[in-house]
Amino acid sequence: MRANRIDLGRSAQSSFASLKRSLADCGRLCVLDRYVTFNQFIMSAKKIVRIDGFRFNTLEEFFDHFAEKALDSLVWGKNLDAFNDVLRGGFGTPEDGFVIEWQSHERSKECLGFEETIQQLQLRLLRCHPLNVAHVTEQLMAARRRQGSTVFDWLVEIIQTHCPGGAEASDGIELVLR
Repeated sequence: MRANRIDLGRSAQSSFASLKRSLADCGRLCVLDRYVTFNQFIMSAKKIVRIDGFRFNTLEEFFDHFAEKALDSLVWGKNLDAFNDVLRGGFGTPEDGFVIEWQSHERSKECLGFEETIQQLQLRLLRCHPLNVAHVTEQLMAARRRQGSTVFDWLVEIIQTHCPGGAEASDGIELVLR
């Protein structure tokens, strides 16, 4: 089946080139020249939730910022499981998915790095099931050695689960790191 194509014209070519570079960096888009398939054009018309990496320093602050931007400050669980649930839709987020544009993500990568990961794992250790203590302790020791996943990695992994190619891709989430 041949894909429908839309000619974006010269005026939109530079804007499209910027979009193409951003999405290609995430490995989500493969386009030639100034033509885009109809599905890619529709996907780019989704609601954009802009996350500003300069607006938070901790995981809890990320949750508050995300709620402000995506959920109109709706009260929600503010934990990793609840964040995963929100990305599935039905919490004030568009049912057909949306684009998370994470601006200044390099700053977030730094702020949500190993120091924040150590803090979060110490909190997790206080409330986890006794059978999980050894596993969380192992993760904590690795974080102290600056090894393993960070809080930033956890968030990106959860988001990518809902992106094209992820286990829950039907949720229609897209991630653009800037």
